[in-house]
Amino acid sequence: MALDVAGLFDPTPISDGVNGVISLFRGDFLGAGLSAVSMVPYIGDAAKLGKLGKWAETVSKAADLAKVDSAFAAAAKPALEKLKGAIDALPLDKLPDSARQTLETASRKLDEALSVRPRVELEQGAKGGWNAKLNGELAPNTDYVVSGRYTYSTDASGRVEQVTGTLDLKHADRNGYQQTKAGQEGGIKDGVDGDEGGHLIAAIFNGPGEQINYHAMDGTLNKSGWKVMENEWAAALKEGKQVDVDIKAVFEGASKRPDAFRVEYVIDGKPSTRTFFND
Repeated sequence: MALDVAGLFDPTPISDGVNGVISLFRGDFLGAGLSAVSMVPYIGDAAKLGKLGKWAETVSKAADLAKVDSAFAAAAKPALEKLKGAIDALPLDKLPDSARQTLETASRKLDEALSVRPRVELEQGAKGGWNAKLNGELAPNTDYVVSGRYTYSTDASGRVEQVTGTLDLKHADRNGYQQTKAGQEGGIKDGVDGDEGGHLIAAIFNGPGEQINYHAMDGTLNKSGWKVMENEWAAALKEGKQVDVDIKAVFEGASKRPDAFRVEYVIDGKPSTRTFFND
């Protein structure tokens, strides 16, 4: 097969990407900047094509590690994306079957790794010791697991679009400062007149007092429909029932203020759904 079939020259985008992953495996996070050591053969060079299996094994190991190690996934993402793009650009249909299958497997592994959301585990604070990492800007497309209890998921803009968990009937400290900030008109959560800082998970359910747990919420909604739902949950917990919740914030455009909330919850196996319009 002619060398120019793949249009690759050493250093190739693939070899650069693999070298970055190799550096990450060695713990050299700062030196993983794609230094162009030739780790993969020229496609079409029969003498070197046999090395492809070893290369694919490295890629597969990196992809598998990225699926379970969020720190590695975040650090390796640029290299993995470059590898994926390079493989996708190859004329796979013109390669020998074994090479094509090897690259298709590597591509599938990379797809799986790149689709895994980063996961950050943090502990909520309390009066006198709030967790600043839960008060600042949040990373996009990331799952924040707070105190091993509630998972807050961000969208591409870093807005909390979903929180899930099993409710715990235990009071957490309230944070009036952060709650007020969340509801301020024109504030950090794009509040409007009449808004309050609304808990996604109430303090009575051990919800964190940090900013991650607030949205700008219409004051009437916060004190009526939303409160009625929270009271239902609390009553169920007092009866010894299990309450699992899935709260989704629905955004319009770039605003940080939700247009609506869609809540799915299960009390001892009985599902319910509520939709609240934030107006």
